[in-house]
Amino acid sequence: MLWLYAEDAEYYQREFLDSLRRKWGAVLVCPSEAEVKEQIRKGESFVCIAPYLPPENFRSFFAFKELPNSRGMWTTQDTKLIEEEGSNEFDLLEKKTGFRIYKPDLEGKKLIGLGGIRRYIRSVKELVDRKLRPKGILLVGLPGTGKSFSAKVAAHELGAYLVEFNISRLLEMENPVFFLHSLFSYLEKASQSGQRFILWIDEIEKMFVGTDKKEKQVFGQLLTIMNDMNSTGYQINGIFWVTANNIAGLIEQNPEFFRKGRFDELFFIDLPREETAKEIASFYAKYYGVYYYFDDGISLEEDLVYLVNNKIRAQDTMQGGSEDVKRFIYVPSEIEYIMKSLAIRGVLNRRVLAGDRETYALLYPEEYMELLRKHLGMNGSEPFKFVSEKLTRAFAQGKNVTDADLYIVLRQIEPIAISMSQALSAIWSNRRFFSPVD
Repeated sequence: MLWLYAEDAEYYQREFLDSLRRKWGAVLVCPSEAEVKEQIRKGESFVCIAPYLPPENFRSFFAFKELPNSRGMWTTQDTKLIEEEGSNEFDLLEKKTGFRIYKPDLEGKKLIGLGGIRRYIRSVKELVDRKLRPKGILLVGLPGTGKSFSAKVAAHELGAYLVEFNISRLLEMENPVFFLHSLFSYLEKASQSGQRFILWIDEIEKMFVGTDKKEKQVFGQLLTIMNDMNSTGYQINGIFWVTANNIAGLIEQNPEFFRKGRFDELFFIDLPREETAKEIASFYAKYYGVYYYFDDGISLEEDLVYLVNNKIRAQDTMQGGSEDVKRFIYVPSEIEYIMKSLAIRGVLNRRVLAGDRETYALLYPEEYMELLRKHLGMNGSEPFKFVSEKLTRAFAQGKNVTDADLYIVLRQIEPIAISMSQALSAIWSNRRFFSPVD
């Protein structure tokens, strides 16, 4: 008995179904479980055709065959949507598979630090010889260090489409290996018309560390494609951009993933250096509209590093982590969060200055004001009056936040630094495999 998996509507036309009947006799089209059970009970040969697999408890009865779509990725009905109704191919692909293909809108953001990655992007721009086409890079580091953002920057800089691989969705498909062949054939054809792609696989360690048979098949197929692309395999004008937070499981179960030649570069992204942290803070302060007032004229970036290194930093934050003491303890995404939080406080500070006690209580909780008494030298001043006077001086100079705001925001996210340092300790042990990016 045979089960034909077919998505294309052309396989459900009378002519094709009649050809099946002449060969097999009984043909069940999109049968229910009860219909399959009844036909098996009769003991006669038959064939089933459907856009889904047979029920789990009957699969051992069938040989399985997948019928190709009329145009690779696209079925006859897809083609009609594209050609007759003007549907966008990439939008249709996302609806069918969960894979997004788009050009990122960075809204003026840029990649700060990470010189190795920026150099790699520049080198890709220069490599126009097909024989020298790069394969891509693997980035490992803490969440928030810029791994995913760098993929978007690369797509923007190279004028490429970003292909977001939804591996979870891929593993849910009836035949993911067949889909991968269809997808890369489609990308190969699109490359012939001049399109370029960044093939982004995010947090790959979460997807391929189990023992599931389908998972192993998909991982093996991806490795083959990555190894052969632009040599003996698919000719695609694109590169892989693979990220991971922790590779311990991959190293143990799939060491072949790190074989030389699989990637052009293996990069380890550490915590940012202090000067880079200042640059990131300055960029996002301008981006979000943070105007900082400090009595002694110290800049926001300098005060941020000072407070973190000398007042806020937990004693054990860096134990087992980066050996470079000049690294900042917060990753770029956390620095952005600090600046965005300050910007929000800056808007609400106007209400505090207008005498809104409720907003004051939300922004300046008593538990932190007790710490501020000592840190900012309040000397017994009534907290609301003290904050109001600082804000009055700040707004008079066109500023909207003060050192009190920065101190409170840092205190609120301090536990993150401790938990992240523990994560860094595990990742740092594998740094010998990688090149530093700065």
